[in-house]
Amino acid sequence: MRHPIRVLCIGGHPADTFDSAGGTLAHHVQNGDEVTVVALTAGTRVHDVVISDALRFADRIPDAPDLTALMAERAQVKEEEVRRACAFLGITDVRFFGYDDAVLTLREELILRMASLIREVRPHVVVTHHPNELGEYGNHHAMTAQLVLNGIGAAHGVGMGDPNPPHRVAQVFFTTSALVMPSNVLSAPLHWYPDLIVDITDVVEAKVRALDAMRSQQYGGDYARKTIEVVDGGIGSAGGIAYGEGFVTYQPEVSRLFPVSDWLLQRAAESEADLMHRRTRIIASTLDLPD
Repeated sequence: MRHPIRVLCIGGHPADTFDSAGGTLAHHVQNGDEVTVVALTAGTRVHDVVISDALRFADRIPDAPDLTALMAERAQVKEEEVRRACAFLGITDVRFFGYDDAVLTLREELILRMASLIREVRPHVVVTHHPNELGEYGNHHAMTAQLVLNGIGAAHGVGMGDPNPPHRVAQVFFTTSALVMPSNVLSAPLHWYPDLIVDITDVVEAKVRALDAMRSQQYGGDYARKTIEVVDGGIGSAGGIAYGEGFVTYQPEVSRLFPVSDWLLQRAAESEADLMHRRTRIIASTLDLPD
């Protein structure tokens, strides 16, 4: 039998972890695995109804001290939302690096902090964005993945002042939700092909409620329903299921035999009617959410 494992999911912004992998993480919690989610930045400059939206139309931006105080206030709002969202998925270990999302670069400070986190959590599996997402340049998601990969490499060695011994990660999974539809010329050449699709149909209601909790970035209500129908529904359809989350594995899996899953064997033997019935289930867009 498979022993419980530790899963570490790292996102560039507060909602990124459960937005792209929340259903899969919920399954791991149900399986008795240890799940830790981390938000690299506060996400206030790009994903906040006050700072990134309302202030855009203001006559004048507040002075630096006032803006700093406002950003700290809004970051706290977002942290509370993330904790509430993760609770719907059963995730209790929620952490925030709290970096300003004005500029995110591949720098030593962040790599070393990432390595320290990995030595502390000691994950078997790390989940993060694709390192070339949306063409990579000027993109917090892609930079987060690059920081994570460098942190994994640094965690292999001892850290100065870090009491935790070195740690090696068994596997890394890149999320693919943002690769489904290229949105600029740099991302157009990227191939959207998840080599792993996780069926999240049984937990899709919890994921909708998690996204709905992110009211500070206007993810509530219809957006929560629609994005899961479009993205998770689209990924699921590619795998012959109602809702799915797609991933790309960083390293090749090693097996003694061809790793054909029970699911693929079942799908190959079923009727077209059964397949269509499963693929066309609608849950997210009909879910009742609080105002």
